[in-house]
Amino acid sequence: MGGFQNVSFSKTHFTPHHSTHYNIERVLIHIEDLSTSATIHPVSNLDDIPPQLLQFLFQEYNDEVNRGDTQPFFEPLTLEEFKSYWFGQFVGLMIIGDSTEFDTNLSADDWSKRCLGSFFIKSNYPGRCSQVCTMNLIVNAGIRKRGIGFFLCECFVRWAPMLGYNNCLIEMVFDTNVAAKKVLSKGAFIKL
Repeated sequence: MGGFQNVSFSKTHFTPHHSTHYNIERVLIHIEDLSTSATIHPVSNLDDIPPQLLQFLFQEYNDEVNRGDTQPFFEPLTLEEFKSYWFGQFVGLMIIGDSTEFDTNLSADDWSKRCLGSFFIKSNYPGRCSQVCTMNLIVNAGIRKRGIGFFLCECFVRWAPMLGYNNCLIEMVFDTNVAAKKVLSKGAFIKL
């Protein structure tokens, strides 16, 4: 992770003080382009994720890092770095179907066909400025250009205030990340 090996992420240090209790329900979505339904699951505890799903997300994220167009890192992350970075506070996972729980019997290859994408929500700043959040999202590379990024972004806009955030600033949108710019523009984000 380049020069960030000595940086540790802390849930409590960056969590807004006014968001200690929340109840976020999963969101059901119908995706016309895929003729299927999907569920965006709220995840606040990494232990709720099956290891095979975590492995798929880890590989998917590092593949995106290696492409060099959308993520901030020069080198792929280790599994521990990825867990700390992506699951630092709160995550949404979009899975095909309407199950209330994750299937623990699926392989990483199975998850590559069922997990459509993910996003995280976390404080952009510490302490007194922790009410300002940021997000990052990734869509399964095998199933892009179907509106999944917009559904994830829409869910982020719904859930962030429930977590106690009242502002959002997304600073790492690279010129080469055309898809993210389209999603954010469609989601009515303002370019500064």
